[in-house]
Amino acid sequence: MVTHEQVLGEIRSLARENGVRAPAGSIALGLFLLATSPALPQEAPHRTGTVLLCETKEQAAVYAIYYRGDPYETVVRVNDDAGSAVCGLLSVVYVPGKIVATVDTKDGATDVQEVTVLALVSAGGVQQVPPSKQYTLIQSRD
Repeated sequence: MVTHEQVLGEIRSLARENGVRAPAGSIALGLFLLATSPALPQEAPHRTGTVLLCETKEQAAVYAIYYRGDPYETVVRVNDDAGSAVCGLLSVVYVPGKIVATVDTKDGATDVQEVTVLALVSAGGVQQVPPSKQYTLIQSRD
C-alpha cells in the first residue's frame, strides 16, 4: 500500500523535474503542471482530479438522484436540502476506496465510492491536508 507521504513525494518529484520551486509546507504546482506532467507511477493508487465530494454516502446518493446534467446546480440543490455545504466539486489528490452503495438513476446505476482526500489542488499549488474520508460517484460497472 502506498502512503499519502509517498504520493506527496511523487508530486514533489514532478515539481522538481519540471523546475517548479515550492515554499516550505506547500508545493507550488498548478493545475497546468498536473495536467501536463507525466503520470504518477501506476502502482500508486491515488488520483488527481476535480471530483464530487460529499460528507456522507447518503448525500452522494441524493446528488446522483438529483443530477440532471449540471453538476454545480445539483451541488446547490443537495446543499440547500441539507442546510449546509455537505457536497462540493473540488480539485484534489485522493485515494479511491470501496464501493459503499449503488444508486439507480435515470441514466442507469451509479456507485457511491468512499475516497480518502490527501491534498487540495488549486492554481496556487497543491496543499497537503489531513487525510479525510469523503464520498464520490462513479459509473457502475454492472
